[in-house]
Amino acid sequence: MEFVYKYQLRFNQMSLDFSGSIGAKTVNARLSAGHVTLKHKDTVMFDGPLWLVCFQRVSTRLKTCDVVYISGSQCHVHTIDRAQLDSIQDLVTCPVYNVGADPLPWKRFCKDASKYGWDVTDWQHLLEEDEVSEDNDSEDGEWVPSGSESEDDYFTDED
Repeated sequence: MEFVYKYQLRFNQMSLDFSGSIGAKTVNARLSAGHVTLKHKDTVMFDGPLWLVCFQRVSTRLKTCDVVYISGSQCHVHTIDRAQLDSIQDLVTCPVYNVGADPLPWKRFCKDASKYGWDVTDWQHLLEEDEVSEDNDSEDGEWVPSGSESEDDYFTDED
């Protein structure tokens, strides 16, 4: 059985077909639970397993967002309609990360992954470390290094 969604999105029980862009190229994607195929016209740009999926530039103010497919030392940044985000998250079985509003330096990450032979746990460590640092940055109040004195320590009753 096949359901048809708006924005050239087709969903059947095991795969999801949708289009978007990579750079200036219109790219069609076929996504299954653990696999992605990216095609530009009749040329297959990538066909392989998914290690991780990341979303970036996700905002209610934007109509599009980026989905980043990670497999080995390869990253493919695919700009898609934001309405497709939930369907992708529901389908994939690999870890999914929302990495924030600003794009990450994927080319540098892929270069490091290739140079050092990263596996999926290395990618997860990188992305989870990024999430932890974002959480710490968003806390209320000023950051005070551990072991340092507060303002009250500098003032005495004599002042």
